[in-house]
Amino acid sequence: MKFSIGTTVKIAFYSTLIESVIGVIICALYVLFHFCTITVSCPGTEKLQQVAYVFYTTYLREKNGCNVTRENTTIPEIMSNENKLTEPRIIFFWQILLLLLYLAWVGSALLLQQVEKKSRSAIPWLFVTFLVIMTDFAASAISLTDYQYDEMSESYCPLEKEWTGPRKTWTTTILFLYFSRGGVIWMLNLWGFLTVTAYIIEAGKKVFPATPQVQTNKNPLTDYWATPPGHTLDLEERNMPELKTFSQEGRHSEQQSISNYQPPSSHYQPPSSHYQPPSSH
Repeated sequence: MKFSIGTTVKIAFYSTLIESVIGVIICALYVLFHFCTITVSCPGTEKLQQVAYVFYTTYLREKNGCNVTRENTTIPEIMSNENKLTEPRIIFFWQILLLLLYLAWVGSALLLQQVEKKSRSAIPWLFVTFLVIMTDFAASAISLTDYQYDEMSESYCPLEKEWTGPRKTWTTTILFLYFSRGGVIWMLNLWGFLTVTAYIIEAGKKVFPATPQVQTNKNPLTDYWATPPGHTLDLEERNMPELKTFSQEGRHSEQQSISNYQPPSSHYQPPSSHYQPPSSH
């Protein structure tokens, strides 16, 4: 199913707006957790709580930066990430980069709505979208390296030791799904980027044709200097009206009058010799 450029622009605009708003909220929450503004408690026996807690100690909490609460008491907690590529300070860098891209993405999406009138108005959106796609791809690839690391056994909060492996796998999977936008949203952004790019290329071909077309030569004398480089001009005679000067027209009329002149007859007839006097009545 092929969408029109108007429908594609609407999908790209609203997806950009929604992703940017949600992304800014997530970045803000990450900053609050990273700098210990939000207090975290030890998890209970539920597996979802334990996954969330391990995610916090692995990707959000800076080393020896925050304490957690346990039974109305504050205890220190360790940073449980041994991978230098995904430790909290690296994830913090990715979050700040995405935050800046989200702000620029929304601004460029406002210009994208004028693409049908001015195709160049989509260039800022294409540039920011390309950066978002490549950032998501790079961060997702880096998060995959975390699968080779096991969960650290040291923790001041009680965690089920029998579920250590699956809990670490789920923690890494959540990070990968976040950066890859679940795969589906990432593919949607890629589709919008390629579709709008193809539209701009086609619009550019209409404005600037690849091969200039030489028009039919109507006047060789004036069109000779307007011929594009690399093209020859056929200067053969056309069915054009014959141009005559005043002298040529006078000469032609004189020749025509001479050709139409008929001299007087050369047969001379003398008067009759038989004279007849008038009668005298």
